[in-house]
Amino acid sequence: KVVSLGHSYRTDVLEIRLASPASYSDYQSALQALLASLPEIGIKSDDVKGMLRSLGRGISPGILFVDAVPGGAGHAHRIRRDLEELISAAYRNVSDCSCGLDSSCYGCLRSYANQRVQDRLTRQGALLVLQQFVPS
Repeated sequence: KVVSLGHSYRTDVLEIRLASPASYSDYQSALQALLASLPEIGIKSDDVKGMLRSLGRGISPGILFVDAVPGGAGHAHRIRRDLEELISAAYRNVSDCSCGLDSSCYGCLRSYANQRVQDRLTRQGALLVLQQFVPS
C-alpha cells in the first residue's frame, strides 16, 4: 500500500532574470550575495529562500526569491520595490570582502543554509553577474 503525504504551501514568489554571460555557478554566487544582503533592505535572511531556475541551454537562469513566511509577508514585493538597492548592497558587500576572488567566506557569500553549494561560490562569480546591474 502506498501512502503519500502532502501540504499546499501558498506564498509569494519573485523571479528576476538578469541577462549576463555567466556560468550557473556565477549565478549561484550572485544569488547567495543577494540573499546575504537582504537585511540591508530590512528583511531577515531567514524570511526568504532563494533558488535558480534553469531556463534552458544558453539562457541565463532565473533567480527566484520565495517568501518563507506562510501566506507571504510581502517580502517578494519589497525585494521588487528595492531591487536596485539590494543589488548595490550585494555588490558592495562582495567587493569589499577580503577573502580571495576565487573563493568565498562567511563574511560575504557563505551561510549555514548554503553549505551544499559552498564549494562553487566565488566572489568573482558574484561580481561578474552583479556588476552589470550596479549604477556607475
